[in-house]
Amino acid sequence: MGSTFRGLETGKSGINVAMLNMEVAGQNIANADTPGYTRQRVIQVAKAPPGSRYVVSQVYNKMAGQGADILGIQQLRSEYLDMQYRNLNSTRNYYESRSQAMDYLTGVLNELDEDASISNRLDAFASAMSRLAEEPSSEEYRLNLQQSGVSLTETIGYVYDEMVDLARSQAENLDTTAQAINMNAVKIAALNTAIASYERTGQSANELKDERNLLLDQLAGLVNIEYKVSDQNESMVDVSIGGVALVTGRDANQIDIQPAAAPNDITGITSYTLTLDGVELHSKYTGDPADANVTGGELFSQMEMLENATETNPGIPYYVSRLDDLAQTIAKTVNNIHAEGYTYPDAENGHVSQTGIFFFEVPLVDSTDAAGNVILDANGNPVKVPDYSQVTAGNLSLSKDVLSSVWNIAASDKKVDLNAATTNSGNAIKILAIQHAFESGEVYGTLNSFVVHLGIAANACDGLLHTTESLINSVDNQRDSISSVSLDEEATNIIMYKQSYNASARVISSIDEMLDKLINGTGRVGL
Repeated sequence: MGSTFRGLETGKSGINVAMLNMEVAGQNIANADTPGYTRQRVIQVAKAPPGSRYVVSQVYNKMAGQGADILGIQQLRSEYLDMQYRNLNSTRNYYESRSQAMDYLTGVLNELDEDASISNRLDAFASAMSRLAEEPSSEEYRLNLQQSGVSLTETIGYVYDEMVDLARSQAENLDTTAQAINMNAVKIAALNTAIASYERTGQSANELKDERNLLLDQLAGLVNIEYKVSDQNESMVDVSIGGVALVTGRDANQIDIQPAAAPNDITGITSYTLTLDGVELHSKYTGDPADANVTGGELFSQMEMLENATETNPGIPYYVSRLDDLAQTIAKTVNNIHAEGYTYPDAENGHVSQTGIFFFEVPLVDSTDAAGNVILDANGNPVKVPDYSQVTAGNLSLSKDVLSSVWNIAASDKKVDLNAATTNSGNAIKILAIQHAFESGEVYGTLNSFVVHLGIAANACDGLLHTTESLINSVDNQRDSISSVSLDEEATNIIMYKQSYNASARVISSIDEMLDKLINGTGRVGL
């Protein structure tokens, strides 16, 4: 026969379970709008009946269980969806950061603005050459061509300066992102310690786990991460970046940022060396692709924009080099023909008609043969040749000769002599040749290639960002369907827990009445 008082314990266990369920439901409702909160539920099991003291149980010794038991309070999360979300968040933030930089570059180039674009300045320069060809001796037309050239160089220089400013901004953002990663790592390590301490004493640390999961979500947006249950303690998580430890149990490593020994060759911007736990962090553009360990998040986008000079996912160095190509093409196209022409004499200032004048400034270097030996002229002096590789978008300018006097613009293919018996006031053959080469040669082709490449790259980035956002929203909705609090569901649960509590209390009341009858209503034998 079972214990008379066992039913009271069964009812009591029901009350305890109902009370805890009610408290957990209240906690869920209170945190329905708390960012990162994961809904919880009580894990309960039925208590088994006590084991028989007999080797073979007696036939009549049939016992019910002893009520309900509580194993703990569980968070409703999907580790798989968490991993998917964080991977996508890393990709999404990469494209978002890159898209902002590419949109900035597109805005700086500003080819849609008919008044301030480089193509507009090229058109104005070509038009000024055409007008000078109509009257080569006109000081007004020469001044117009000179100032059109100045405007062209200033516009290209402005775009270059804006690209360099963007590089500086990306470098500052890189430092900010690295510091944010460091702070998150310290917080995760501290939460590891706190969670382990709580769970070691049997207490629930679900709210602290929510905070840690939220930090992991944020960290994944900053840089690609891998994480797993710590080998030190199953209450902790270890985090790494490309196989390099960021958080190990209670300890957090820090990303150290040091300026590189030399600035970037193209932009002149000081780049940075990032190290983590003594290991240098690099992207696939600065190291062996097989060893690259920064592959996602805002950090990768910033490193890419600062470092990548290749055509695939190009960064600022690539577009600066393309702008340099344009500047060099303009200078070479104009100078090669202009240097063959003759300037117009300026008797008032003692200038005579001469040839060999460059329109755009270009450094002169010693000419060398295939063996690298300096070539000498008849007088034994080094032969000088223009070195257009030193012409950049940042230093493109009119030559000192052309800036000092508009009469040094060479329009004629013959020497101009105003004092000759038959006055030779010059012609416009060379300036027309420059205009033709300028308009039909590589200048516009180089610019168009630059603009088209930037536009395609920017649009592709925007498209990938849109696609990734759709994917991450889908995964986030799936996570919410599991982890977020439904007020309607919790309200329904509260009614159920209330009924369970009342029913368990009724069990105790009924058993109490039965015991009262047994004790007080049953007479003694023999009386």
